[in-house]
Amino acid sequence: MSLVFPFLLLMACHEPEPVLTVVRPAGLAEGTSSLEGTATSDERSRKTSTPYVKPENVYIDIRWLGGRSYQSVRDEVTRQLGLVMNRRDLGTRKGVELVFARGTIRVRNDTIYMIRVDLPRPVTRSEALELTGFPPYVGNWRITHREYRLGHELDFVRFRLKRAEGNSDRVIQVEAWKQESDQPGG
Repeated sequence: MSLVFPFLLLMACHEPEPVLTVVRPAGLAEGTSSLEGTATSDERSRKTSTPYVKPENVYIDIRWLGGRSYQSVRDEVTRQLGLVMNRRDLGTRKGVELVFARGTIRVRNDTIYMIRVDLPRPVTRSEALELTGFPPYVGNWRITHREYRLGHELDFVRFRLKRAEGNSDRVIQVEAWKQESDQPGG
């Protein structure tokens, strides 16, 4: 009995081995050791995201359309720009140009990389940006005799705003490039 008591005392004071519990991410089935077969965060957000609704104060939403897959937004392009009036192949490096009733887009590798829109009336530069889905911009513009230019702002590489007249501060057209025509990709 003298040997049993110290042994029991020693065993009672001994800490048990640590136990690791497995925490599985949501959507991971029991017995699965990887996320294979589960939806990615992009897929989940696409399924749960609400459909696009053009803001009321926006004429043509260049900001939203630029850089998107033409096939996935084709119906919205038609709603905003009207029916296709003309199609012109620009070659493998530049894609295709589609002329609509209210504007022109260029598409390469299914990506809309340029949008040109004639505005419904002459407006200021800030109003032109707001009519096309952008916030007003009061930074430095490059001013030429026929247009205002802006580069690498608002997630686009180039803006060209065509002036109503040579000395006018009003613009009648907005052209925005999501990427240069000779850049690879899409």
